[in-house]
Amino acid sequence: MKKTLIISALLLFVLVFSVYGQYYGERVLEKSFEQTEFFFTPSYLNPFGIRGFNTVSAGLINDVLLNLQINPANLSMNSDTPNYIYIDFRSVRNTVDRNYYPYPYYGDIRTLDDGSRISMPYPMFYARTRKQLEPLFSAAFVTRPLKTSLPNLFVGATYQMILQDDKYYSIPQDIYKSNFGYDYAGIRVTESADIPVIDKYSGKDDMHHIGHFVGVHTGYEINNDLQVGLRISRANFERDGSLGSKNLYEYSYSPNYSSSSTWYNMESRNQTYGHWDISGGIKTKVSEELKASAMGGFLWGDANQSFNRLDTSNYLWGTPHSANNWSISRRFATTEQAWNHHGKTYYGGVNLTLQNNPTQIFNFYYNYRKQNIDISLGSSILDTSFYASRYQWDTIVYIYNSQYGLVDTRNGAGEKIGTHHRFMATMQWKIESNIDLNIGFSVETQKNRTKTDEAVIAAYRSSYNSSGGYYPYSYLDAGTEDKNLKWDFNTELTILQIPVIVNWRLNEKIELILGLNRQISTWEIDDVTLAIFEYREKTSNTGTTIKRNFGERYTQPKEKLSDIRTTFLGGITFAPSKLFSARLLFTPTELELPDGTSKSDFQWWIGLNLYP
Repeated sequence: MKKTLIISALLLFVLVFSVYGQYYGERVLEKSFEQTEFFFTPSYLNPFGIRGFNTVSAGLINDVLLNLQINPANLSMNSDTPNYIYIDFRSVRNTVDRNYYPYPYYGDIRTLDDGSRISMPYPMFYARTRKQLEPLFSAAFVTRPLKTSLPNLFVGATYQMILQDDKYYSIPQDIYKSNFGYDYAGIRVTESADIPVIDKYSGKDDMHHIGHFVGVHTGYEINNDLQVGLRISRANFERDGSLGSKNLYEYSYSPNYSSSSTWYNMESRNQTYGHWDISGGIKTKVSEELKASAMGGFLWGDANQSFNRLDTSNYLWGTPHSANNWSISRRFATTEQAWNHHGKTYYGGVNLTLQNNPTQIFNFYYNYRKQNIDISLGSSILDTSFYASRYQWDTIVYIYNSQYGLVDTRNGAGEKIGTHHRFMATMQWKIESNIDLNIGFSVETQKNRTKTDEAVIAAYRSSYNSSGGYYPYSYLDAGTEDKNLKWDFNTELTILQIPVIVNWRLNEKIELILGLNRQISTWEIDDVTLAIFEYREKTSNTGTTIKRNFGERYTQPKEKLSDIRTTFLGGITFAPSKLFSARLLFTPTELELPDGTSKSDFQWWIGLNLYP
């Protein structure tokens, strides 16, 4: 029986610590940088960018805008088409919140919407869904500006806008988040009855995203066998949000039975991103059946993120030191953090197009991309709290005192290096006069390595004393650390895709679109943090220990993960005139949630094509 009670007590302690422990001294700061898929990556307008087909549509479908993703020299139109305009609108699609770093990442304990906390490994940690960040509106224009003097010159422009509002969501892998009534280690420092009921009279809970992506294209047919092209694009994106509340509460029955509380809690963050991208290409006819092209590009930009948190409160009940029953608590906590990423991306590719007969076209293309990002980091965390109370029951007097403080300052730098390879083979086959079959096979590999080095100076102290009654208690935990955190994070991602799309023309005005894409993804993830301590001092009720010049390695188990899914695509194109057509695409998707359940998510996409 005694053994059972001891085990139960240990389990209870572990659970309490898991629920409330919020300071991760060996967690590196870079894990709190929010990544977005278009950071330091060329951005294109994709008229078939609906979920599940956005990465395989280029080369699979013959489209003016899709062909530009393969090579800027592909900018051209039929001789009887002087101008082309494209506009699309789409529904917002949801995504499952995933606490990840640059690419799929190992998880930990996270807080859900209802306040409960769960531990989930990659790839899904949150049971909450939010809107996927993607363009709300897209438009393109292609023309022959000098169709009489230079009929072989083509000029085009594209524009995409992101505009989205969400509920505020926390940064991934936060180092520290304060919690009223508990110290940095999750130890309760106030009595439950002394935590005031907050009477909120104002608050904020918002997240705003806005982005503009502009591209300018030129293409020129030197002769029937040679064509060149140039593309320049600019991307600007910003997100900012805040979450918090404040209150002022006062109550008075008599001087000895009065209470007051002031509360202010606010956190906010901001992230800005911008890049320039320039690329050029050349396309030549090798023979009547074979065309070849090559392209190259260079992208450079910056991504900056800041995070601020202020949490302060003052609570008073009764008259301290003058009444039999009273309590007082004060706390002040602030966090200031900054991330700066400066990156460059080099990319290029080759493409072969083979047409042996009028009904079949084979496309083969290979793309390579290399990314180098310089990282700088900074953080300052301060949290202090004081609590005291006195209660009298009959002749017994209970006195409680507690105080704690935490300081964590760090600065660091690092780099991220990534390589990306992609090969795709497709066949465009006209099976019947009114039926086209597009089928492809895509292999994509990504390797990324992130290394950072953070210099950290941290100090903490928590003490608690109680007297009166039968069980007086005293607790002390304090420490000082001077260390460097060296983080080495590696990911390898392989994606195989087999897309199939069938176009069935019912008549001259209506065409049906049916598609499937089978996607197989595998990841390998290595996460190692080496903490090199120059000095560490720990103090408790039993004494003080000091250690110098030693290291501790924190290695996550190597993750090997896989994901297999099939996406269905449906659509219809309505063309009442040769000068206008409207295309509706839709795809139903099941979002897998961490608890094993799923949520339906239906996305539709309307694209308009005009030929004025």
